[in-house]
This record gives sequence, C-alpha cells and structure tokens, in this order.
Amino acid sequence: MATLAQLEQALIRADAAGDMDAARMLAAAIKEARQDPVNQIPDMVVPGTQAVKADPSLAQRALGAGETALTLATGATTGTLGAIGGTIKGVGQSIVDGTIGTQQGVRTAQQSAQEGAQALTYAPRTQAGQEMVQATGKFLSETVPPVIPQVAAPGMLTESIRMAAPIAQATVRSAAAPVAAAVRRASDVVDDGLNNIGQQVRTATGPGKASISAAQVEIGKLRQAKADELPVPIKQTLGQRTRDYAQQQFERETAKNLELGAPIRERFQEQQKQMLQNLDTFVDMTGAEATDLRDVGIRVNDTLRSMVASAKNKERALYKAAEKAGELQAKVKTDSLVTFLDENNSLNTPELSGASLGLVERELVRLKGATRGPDGKLVAGELSLGDMELVRKQLNKAINAKLDNRTNMMTGSQAKEVIDSITEGVGGEMYKRARLARAQRARDFENVTLVSNLLGTKKGTTDRTIALENVANQSIISQSTPFDQTRHLGMLLKKTPQGQQAWRELQGATLRHIRDEAFKGVTTDAAGNRVVSPATLNRAITNLDKSGKLDYVFGKKGAEQLRILNEVAQETFTAPPGAVNSSNTSSALLNAIDTMTTFTATGLPVPAMATIKGIREQMKNRAIRQRVNEALQ
Repeated sequence: MATLAQLEQALIRADAAGDMDAARMLAAAIKEARQDPVNQIPDMVVPGTQAVKADPSLAQRALGAGETALTLATGATTGTLGAIGGTIKGVGQSIVDGTIGTQQGVRTAQQSAQEGAQALTYAPRTQAGQEMVQATGKFLSETVPPVIPQVAAPGMLTESIRMAAPIAQATVRSAAAPVAAAVRRASDVVDDGLNNIGQQVRTATGPGKASISAAQVEIGKLRQAKADELPVPIKQTLGQRTRDYAQQQFERETAKNLELGAPIRERFQEQQKQMLQNLDTFVDMTGAEATDLRDVGIRVNDTLRSMVASAKNKERALYKAAEKAGELQAKVKTDSLVTFLDENNSLNTPELSGASLGLVERELVRLKGATRGPDGKLVAGELSLGDMELVRKQLNKAINAKLDNRTNMMTGSQAKEVIDSITEGVGGEMYKRARLARAQRARDFENVTLVSNLLGTKKGTTDRTIALENVANQSIISQSTPFDQTRHLGMLLKKTPQGQQAWRELQGATLRHIRDEAFKGVTTDAAGNRVVSPATLNRAITNLDKSGKLDYVFGKKGAEQLRILNEVAQETFTAPPGAVNSSNTSSALLNAIDTMTTFTATGLPVPAMATIKGIREQMKNRAIRQRVNEALQ
C-alpha cells in the first residue's frame, strides 16, 4: 500500500516527466487519500513508488513556493507585455469589426489582453503551487488596485521579487536546487530589465560625473579654492567648478524640476546672497560711515576746505613774520614784467580793459612800479617785495574768478610766472618759506583740475562746479577722471586724520557703486532677491582696473580680492553657450527622448509604457537625485 507521501512524490516525478495521464490519476488518488484517516490506498499500485529520503511535505512546499515566485515574476514581466500586446490586438480587431468605443469593443480588448497575459505567464503545475498562487492573487487583488483590467498592478514587479527572495532561500536550504535556479533566472531577467531602464535614463539625462575629465576636476578644485578665499566663501556646484557643458546643462535643467531641482535652486539662491554679502563686507572693511552720496560729498568738501584754510593760515603767518623782520622791503625791478605786458596787452584795447593783464598794468602804475612815457607806453621801475606780492594776489584773484576768456586766462597765468621769477631768491629766510608755502598751496589745491573743481564754483554763480552728489563719481569712478588726479586727491586727503576718513568714504562709495551696478537688473530669484549680473559687475571692476585706480584706491590686497570676486562671479553665474535653455524646451525634449528610448528598446508603442511608468520614473528620479548630490558635494 502507498502512503500519501509516496503518492505526492510520484505526482512530482510524473509531472516532471510530462506524463499527464499518470499525473491526473495520482492527483485523484491523493484527493481520496486525504480523506482516509490512516493516509493509505489499499487497492492501488502507485507508479514509481519508492522510498524518499527528504521530507516529502517540505519538498512539496518548496516546489510550490518556487512555482509561485516564478508565476509572479513572469506575470509582472512577460505576462504584462502579453497583456499589453493582447490589448493592442483587441483594439485593432474592434476597429475592423466596427465595435470600437462600444461595450462589445471593450470586452474584446479585455478578453484579448487576458489571453495574451496567460500565454506569457507561467502556470503552476503542482497543487501546492496552484494554491499558493491563488492565495497570493487574492491578496493582491484585495490590497493593490490594478492600473487597467487584466494588467499587472503598479509595483507588482518589485513586490514579486521581494516576496520571492525568502521563498527561494528556503527552497535552496531544502535541497530544491532546480526550482531555486529557475527563480534566480527569473530574477536575473527582471534585474536586467531594470538595469536597461536605468541605462536609458542615464543616457537621456546626459553624461554623469565620469564624463568630466581629470583636468577639469583639477581646474575645478582651483576654482573652488579661489572662491573659498573670499570673506564669505561661495560654494560652487560641480558644473560651475569644471565648466563642463553637459554637467551645467543638467544642473540648470534639473533646477526647473519642482521636487528634484529644489537642492540646486537653494544652492543658486545661496550663491546670490553670498555674492551680495561679500560686497557688503568689502564696504564694511573700508570703515566708511556715510549713508549716501551727498554725505560723502559733504565730508570730502569739508575736508578740502579745512585743508585749504589751514594752508592759507600757515602762509599768512609766514608772510607776516617776513614783513615783521623787514624782509618785504627789499626792492625788485619790474623790467621783465613790463616787457611781457607790452608784448601781450594794451590799455587802448577796450575789450581788455577789465582783463587780467589790464589789471596788472593798472596795479603797477598805482603802486609806482612803472610809469607812462610820452607815448603812453609803460616805463619799468622798482617795487618792494610786499607790493609785488600784492600785484600777484590781485592777478591770481582775476584768474580764479574766470572772468576772462580762455586766452586771457592763459596769459594771466604766464604773467604770474614772470612775477615769480622776479621775486625768486630775493628777501630773507622767512620770506622764502612764505613763498614755498604759497607754491605748495597752489600745487595742492589750484593746479590740479579735479581738486580745483571740487572747491570751485561755476563762472558767475555760486553753484558748485561738482555737485556734492557727484563727488565720489568724479573723484574715482568716472573714466574721464585721469588716474593721476585721483591719486593726487588721495595723497592729499591721507595727510590728515579727517582726510583719511574722507578717503575711506570715497572707497566705500566706490564699492557701493560696484555692488549697485552688479545688482541693478530687474531679474529676481525664487526668494524675490535681485540676481547678480556678471557682465555689469565685470564692467564696473574692469573699468577701474584698466586705469590703475583699482590698485591705488583699494591697495594690492583689496584689488586682488575684487578681481577674485569678479572671476568667481563669471564662473558661477555664467554658462558655456547652449548649456542654458530658458524656453524650457530642453526639459520637454528630455522626457520625450526617455519615452522614445523605452519604445525602441521594447518594441512597444508609447501608450503601452503607462503600465511601467512608475518603475521608470522611480529609476530616473533615483539617478537624478544621485547626480544632484554629486553636483552639490
């Protein structure tokens, strides 16, 4: 008599040998045996019954588990594809017979999909496998809603593999090696499919970190090191550091993605803030206190006027000391001055009657330094040093008042030089010191156009030649102001503590100008902050650098910091041509390429991809997140 265990083992062997008649007979016998309390069939000869070393019930369960895993794996892969193919076939048939869009057409498509799925899905042969698949199918139908009728539910592929893994392990441990190998082969097929999808995603999203050359990486390290030297270090992305075309395109396109691009957008916004913080830090480092351009102009103007007043007081004191010592009584001849006047001027010319040279003639006659001959011409004589200084003062006032035309102003300056040559070397020590002080005042405040204009007024008015609001621009920023004049003003202001602060105000105003130029555009980021314009920043810094003002105004170290800031801005906020697509067509094209790549690989039309969209999207998103993390490291 055969036991139930022997019957089950014989059924397994008959099924493996393909003997369906014996298998059906054995299945009926097993059913009857299960109803027998002693598990025996007295009157039946069991084909191939023999002793079995392994526990039969454990082997049965292992075989059933393996078949269940294989069913799930094929149902979620080839079965799904069969269902899709069957759906397409059924839709085509409904078009041919004219039932498309009707209930009959829907039923035709569903039936065709079911037949296609069954044809490509492994059907368990053992009773244990059938029972396990039935139980699993019931669980899935109750817990996971299908995408479309007769088609695998979302996530079934990965869930099947997860559920099959421990079953396969138990099978191996139970010596059911053939079944375990079948399950592993099915899993390998699934893994190959997933890897293929991942490769398609990587191809569609562009090359990754491996495509960046070693030279680009090394240059990128140098760029980041330079950005780290700034008062507020700017953390660049991988694409910004390497200037790699594909990497920058990936970063800028991914930044448009609401979810996946959030870390990149945050980095971009942080860089904008860091750029602004650097410029504000540079302003603070100067020690400037003025709040606006007019305040800067007032401080510079007050400093210069204070310095002029101090120079005049010193000069006046020296002249008084020379006069007290009797040094201004020395006589000098006026021959050379009279000759100059005869050659350049005449009282008989009405338009020159109020000019500077006419003024000199009248003063010489009044002070008896010259007389008029019978013909009306001047005859040279002598004047004391004191009287000659008086003539010079009157002439200087006429020139500074700018009442003459340009020609007479020039001749007036020449007459002043003649007077200076007459008095050169005459008088005592105090007078010589007074003369040197006067010459120094002229060099500091009168002979340099920038300083003269900062102190002067417009002809015939009390309006300033340079408005207070324009002092900083005319002193440093304007390209029309020569470097030598800016340097002269700087050297002049640095002589006193008050002047040093005024110079710091000019430095601060210049840096605020650079900052305002860099952020004067109307473009804002997601946080509403103005974004830097690399072009205008570069222009503002380069204009100062080309004239030599950058080094002089901010010193070697400060100028180098500004150059680094400019370089970092160009590297961080610009991209190789074509890497930026503001129309967003590149993002749309990327999705189209991704879908079409899958179509090419599988041979299925685009609508069929809806059933595996979740898996593909998950793979793509994981790949993108990994690249985003690499870009931000």
